[in-house]
Amino acid sequence: MKFEKKVESSDDVWTGDNALSVDMDGDCIPELVIPAVREKSILIIDSNSGLTKWRISTPFIEFSPGSIAIAKFDEFSAPVVFLKAGIASSYPPNIRGRLMCYSADGSLKWISDSRYDIQLNNVGGKLALADFNQDGRPEVYLNNCIFNALTGVKLVDGGANGLGMESAYTFPLEALTVAAQFDTNIADLELAAGYTIYKVHIENIYGTLGNYMTAHNIKVDNFYRDGFTTVGDINTDGISDVIVACPGKDNRGLIYAYCLVNGIPELIAKIYSQSVEDYIGPPLVADIVGYDVPSIIVSRSAQLTAYSFNGSKVFKQDWMFVTTDSSGFTGVTAFDFNNDGVREIVFRDETFLRIINGSNSTPFEVAKIRCYSATRNEYPVVGDFDNTGKAKICVPCSLEPDGGFGKLFIIGPPDSLPGWAPARGIWNQYNYHVLNINDDLTVPRIQKSNATYKNGKYNNFLVQESLLDSNGMYKVAAANLWGEIDCIDYDPVAEEYTVTFNVFN
Repeated sequence: MKFEKKVESSDDVWTGDNALSVDMDGDCIPELVIPAVREKSILIIDSNSGLTKWRISTPFIEFSPGSIAIAKFDEFSAPVVFLKAGIASSYPPNIRGRLMCYSADGSLKWISDSRYDIQLNNVGGKLALADFNQDGRPEVYLNNCIFNALTGVKLVDGGANGLGMESAYTFPLEALTVAAQFDTNIADLELAAGYTIYKVHIENIYGTLGNYMTAHNIKVDNFYRDGFTTVGDINTDGISDVIVACPGKDNRGLIYAYCLVNGIPELIAKIYSQSVEDYIGPPLVADIVGYDVPSIIVSRSAQLTAYSFNGSKVFKQDWMFVTTDSSGFTGVTAFDFNNDGVREIVFRDETFLRIINGSNSTPFEVAKIRCYSATRNEYPVVGDFDNTGKAKICVPCSLEPDGGFGKLFIIGPPDSLPGWAPARGIWNQYNYHVLNINDDLTVPRIQKSNATYKNGKYNNFLVQESLLDSNGMYKVAAANLWGEIDCIDYDPVAEEYTVTFNVFN
């Protein structure tokens, strides 16, 4: 397996940030969207040339991957960009710590009526979108706070319960939470945030009055352990489970999974993860073996580790792979590039972008390319960025070791080789799992279950969708034209026939 740089952005970007892939101008080719290095604008980058098409001028954006998310309010509207304004005390009070929404043309649509940082002086969480009450009006959420995505009005928060983040001595206060179907009631979505699954009740879309969140909390070894939160059906029982990665050095780092049974959280399995650093990355959930059973892959200092559920209360450690990510804070993704039924792991550490086969007990590197980064909490993104029907990888890279500034690279196989498997062209938010966003970039009114939709094909998290079916076929919309002739008239003077007909597809 070989790959090379195909496109390089003309503008600099942070190497510790995430790019999103969205068609911003309606030309059916995705643009790459990422904050500029000075955090006062958002770059809209041409995925074919790397040139910046335009910028959206903004106040200071909080320096944290996941500080922007993109969606449409309806199928006829243009995309809008949601962002987190910075929390520094030097910023104006009416902007500091607020959510903001911009149209694709750069016009400001709203500023939130409340700050997003419940615990002041933290950078908040990863922005994401969902329709919790299934009323057709999306909400934007982070931590355990939910806002009206159309107006920026705060609707509800979960109070002093799970936030999707845990403080450790050197661990920055960043949060990752996820909206999904965690119980058998399909009439709403729950919000998972660390040790809490919230039942969300929203009736009032104009404010907080009458709205509430019911917290279902779980202790692990007599402690509430918060941390990065993702979703997957780990025990393959047809109901989505919560996966949490908690920071801590030595034996304090913890990965655990739990589910909601009749309103009571129940622990599925846990494992303590050793590290010389407090840092831990967000858990990737993916089938990397090819048996339709998900694994959990987590970054820690200088290593990637894979875990699986074997029916016991302790996760099985399947393997460990050495990396150059000294902090162990970085994210990871996966994709089946060659359509062999096994997803390859995609990871960018401080020195290389790596593709790793983790399908057996000894993982091995399939390919790598030089890509320096100071690293933060970012991960590579996979998608069809140029509308060619083939997957590629997008990731920031520096030319200097430990470089904080670099260029956005699109990486793919050489033109002399067949392209990689087809992929979706959308990646609209940090905590992406395919079912969180429709193909037209609207937020699903009824979000499908990761555990059951298409027999568990989407039982993963931070993984792009392959457009190949189980038989390796790439299905595309095809014309099915037929017609009916209503009338045929002949004009003998003009010697012309006039045919009136209808065409249907």
